[in-house]
Amino acid sequence: MTMARKGRQRGFSALEVLVALFVITAMAAGVPPLYNRWFEHQATVAAAQHMRVVADAAQAYIRDNYAVVAANAAAAPPAVITTTMMRSTGHLPASFGDLNPYGQSYRALVLAPTPNKLQTLIVTEGGEVIKELSLRAIAKQIGAEGGYVSITDPSVAVGSFAGWSTGLPAYGVAPGAGHLATALFFQDGTLVNDYLYRHAVPGKPELQRMHAAIDMNNNNVDNAATVNATTVSGGTVTSIGRTEVGEYLQLNGLAAEGNGCTPNGLLGRNAAGQLLTCQAGIWAASSSEVGGWTFKVAGSDFYGVGSVTGGGSRFSGNMKCTSSVCGGFGYVVCGSDVACAVGNGTTYTHYNFVGFTIGAKDLPVSNAIRVW
Repeated sequence: MTMARKGRQRGFSALEVLVALFVITAMAAGVPPLYNRWFEHQATVAAAQHMRVVADAAQAYIRDNYAVVAANAAAAPPAVITTTMMRSTGHLPASFGDLNPYGQSYRALVLAPTPNKLQTLIVTEGGEVIKELSLRAIAKQIGAEGGYVSITDPSVAVGSFAGWSTGLPAYGVAPGAGHLATALFFQDGTLVNDYLYRHAVPGKPELQRMHAAIDMNNNNVDNAATVNATTVSGGTVTSIGRTEVGEYLQLNGLAAEGNGCTPNGLLGRNAAGQLLTCQAGIWAASSSEVGGWTFKVAGSDFYGVGSVTGGGSRFSGNMKCTSSVCGGFGYVVCGSDVACAVGNGTTYTHYNFVGFTIGAKDLPVSNAIRVW
């Protein structure tokens, strides 16, 4: 009885051990991929930081020894700067290692395609071939100057996000795919990467000069002081202050006198080029020369030859009229006679029985439209 019970206990313990071993084995199978990804990420971060230190040191070395470097650089072959040279001048710490986390070494290659303009490419050589995805990640972390040699074309170094590219044969180097690169450009001793500088560099106005159009992707340009341009094109232009035009102002907005408009104060022109303004919700001539007009007097339509002023509200000239509207024969002060329906005591009209024409000055009218 006791022996059987002990045997069952031993069998149960063995089963537990088997289950535990199975679980541990299953868990262990997933650990290497996770660890490898973590290790690769740490390696890319360290490689980017290592390259950044070398690039900063090379930049300082060239700036401090510009005359010597420029004298040794040519269109081909390039001048070569090593990490040993940068350590000897104090631009790199004495304890700084020559190899990045992938076991690759560095060389800075300097060309002078034109006098006093240096093109520097820092490349890594030897060591382990870096995977394509890791190359892109490292270049991105280095910054705009960062780049790599891709498996798609090992003869070219390309910048992160394809920001720049340069052929490697010109630098006399062929590190092969899976290596890193950083581009530096100098002009007269000043670092001139082909990017727009946020701050002024004395004597280098070209660092704030664009050589291509900027696409703002529907974003704003804010807080500008003075904007100088040859041609400005846009939708709505708003000026909160005075607007000054140095030459002529071309209005292309056509309007018809007597038609409705909004808002008041709007400017336009008719087909003949006459300036129109929006007054009381109606397009009207701000001032007029002599011409043919149609208009209303006391609600009736009339035609006259003369000029319209007062924003289209006053007619002066000769017009066809009748005594029932414009008054009797002779000079009549409108408003003193019931028959003069315009009802304005300061308007003078003269009725001529022959042809029913009158001479009017500042006659109140509405809906004035120029016909010739």
